[in-house]
Amino acid sequence: MPMVDPTALGPLGFGAALGLSEVAMVAGAIGFLVGGVVGALCALLPRRPNRSMAAELAQPGAWPISRSKLLTTREADMLGRIVDCLPQYQVFPQVSLAAFMRVVAQPSRRRALRSVLGQLSVAYLVCRDGKPVLAVDFRESPQRDDVWRQSKLAALGAARIPHVTISDSEPTIRLQSELVTAVMAASQSPRDGQARSRADGGPDSGSSIATESLAPGAS
Repeated sequence: MPMVDPTALGPLGFGAALGLSEVAMVAGAIGFLVGGVVGALCALLPRRPNRSMAAELAQPGAWPISRSKLLTTREADMLGRIVDCLPQYQVFPQVSLAAFMRVVAQPSRRRALRSVLGQLSVAYLVCRDGKPVLAVDFRESPQRDDVWRQSKLAALGAARIPHVTISDSEPTIRLQSELVTAVMAASQSPRDGQARSRADGGPDSGSSIATESLAPGAS
């Protein structure tokens, strides 16, 4: 009879080969699966470089990088148009959601949510006195199963920050009308800290995202 490697059968096959009881085999299988899931989740979380790596990267010439453009020509042109349309506001390009949102969830979920926020960004963030009042993105063709876009919209909604999409082909007059209407509507909405009902996503609705001030000049 040919020999069979019990490890090829997984934890249950390995346990059977050793003559373990059914209960012990099931417990071992559960531990095997749980350990794999925990290990996978830990691998996905961002890790801070250790001190030896930080010391190595502190040496001249240690970074294999070069300077790149912050904005494309299209993004830079639209930034100028938005600034012209909203002269009383500050406009910041390419802003990560983690720069102006704070997670108020339980500590066990805080790190994971912060990691997701760090991977989401808006093309432009319009602020008044350092306070975010409007998020702006380019109007692109909708993509199927765009879960990242839906996650971004959900986070902005939880933080009560209006979101609009614009097109660089729009006439300036129409663009200005859309932006002014959006920021005026945002200024008339209830401020953070005031009571809101569960229906509109107020403090009692279980939202785990809140806004933070973005200091002028931050990126």
